[in-house]
Amino acid sequence: LAFVGVLLSANRFVRLLTNSLAGYVHDHIERWWHFVAALAVGAFTTAMYGLFWGFWAFLIARLIWGTCWSFLRLEGYATVIKQAKEQGRGKLMGVYQSIVGVGFFAGSLLGGILTDTIGFRNCLLSFAALTLLGAMITFVELSRNHSRREAETRGQEEGEKVRNNQTPTFPLSRFTFHVLRTLSPENAKRKLSRHWRIYYMGFTNVLVSSSVVSSTLGLLIKTRLGSVIQFGPVSVKVASLTGILLSLRWLLSFFFAPIFGYLADRFGRR
Repeated sequence: LAFVGVLLSANRFVRLLTNSLAGYVHDHIERWWHFVAALAVGAFTTAMYGLFWGFWAFLIARLIWGTCWSFLRLEGYATVIKQAKEQGRGKLMGVYQSIVGVGFFAGSLLGGILTDTIGFRNCLLSFAALTLLGAMITFVELSRNHSRREAETRGQEEGEKVRNNQTPTFPLSRFTFHVLRTLSPENAKRKLSRHWRIYYMGFTNVLVSSSVVSSTLGLLIKTRLGSVIQFGPVSVKVASLTGILLSLRWLLSFFFAPIFGYLADRFGRR
């Protein structure tokens, strides 16, 4: 159980560093290829669960996936901020959360059912293939839509970078400077003092719902109810029931996230 906790937290632990890496790459390098790369590498990490077995293989896969998720999550939020107008940003953020929630809902629900029907490895390999297909589609769409606009704005952006760049010349040095500045005690203290309520609520929500509940629910069901649960004439295995219960959260998010985003636009953030 301790190893399970390590595996489940590894992808979040590595993001303490890779979030800064994703932010740096987003600001300094072309803004579409790293999203596709994160999807493709994410497909590989999903396949690792089915192709390899053991603690160390799973740990490496979790660390790599955490890096990929830093890029995917940041690019999603950045796209919403870039595309939305101020008065409609909450609603669009809610729509974005609903789309993400559909993925979590389908993954939780189908993951449990497929694990019980076709096996753990076949389930993960199927999800890996689906993710790789998504990466291929994304590559075609983004490369076609962004190539023209990137060519038009590249000259202007490069000029702005040269005028505004106060950091060392080499990319690795600039990234090191960026990470140290982001993690500096002064910078952290200033941000915490301004937004500590938001950070506290975000921390508590993730700690309880996304960490403690999701990581222990399956074990709790198996301990209390056994590997097969009877609902009248219907028998449900523990993985399927766990997936169903976890997916309910994302099903509710699908409906309510746009509503609360609209209310935030209408009546204010507070």
